[in-house]
Amino acid sequence: VHEAEQIKLRGHTRHQRLRAGIKLKPGRKKGTTKEMVEKMRKERNGAPYKSKKPSTHVPFEQGTVVFGMIERGGRIVMKKLGTDSRCVTNTNVTNHLRKHIKSDSIFITDESPIYFDADKLFAEHHTVNHQKGFVINGIHNNTVENAWKHLKKMIDGTYFHISFRHFDGYLGENTYRWNRRDDSLRVQFESFLPLVIGKRITYKEMIKEEDKLAA
Repeated sequence: VHEAEQIKLRGHTRHQRLRAGIKLKPGRKKGTTKEMVEKMRKERNGAPYKSKKPSTHVPFEQGTVVFGMIERGGRIVMKKLGTDSRCVTNTNVTNHLRKHIKSDSIFITDESPIYFDADKLFAEHHTVNHQKGFVINGIHNNTVENAWKHLKKMIDGTYFHISFRHFDGYLGENTYRWNRRDDSLRVQFESFLPLVIGKRITYKEMIKEEDKLAA
């Protein structure tokens, strides 16, 4: 199709154009862009360009806030909190901390203000200032950062999209894999098989909770 259009425009075949030194893809005439920019500037009376329509960008995916707790060299827990920063409150986070972490633990976090009650909850509470460094006297939260990296890779490389409705299920799979990462394949299989034998879930049961919320 392209070759036929060129013959109509120039009256030559591709081989003839090459022999004659004619460009196969003619470029824009010199000065055209500069002249158009100057014309637009005069039409605006020298005023800077502003888009006539305001931006209406809408994200394809709705954000999901996930909270994670991990034991140094041990297990991890991940929980879905909500869809925006308003769900990240001291009360909401503290409830998860009380449930999953023993009171005699050494607790390490970043400097977020949501952990201001942690000194009262645990034996020790250390914070990491990432502007000064990532490991300070052996204190760091790189373990949980590594877990976040694996979660993101699982989403980007395998699932591509996770709906808010089923987010807890995907988090459960990720934490199940992480907490058994050092087990052999046989141990993983033998521990997983009893969990699915005799179990059956239908699509209707899977969306039941969303139907309740919609009602």
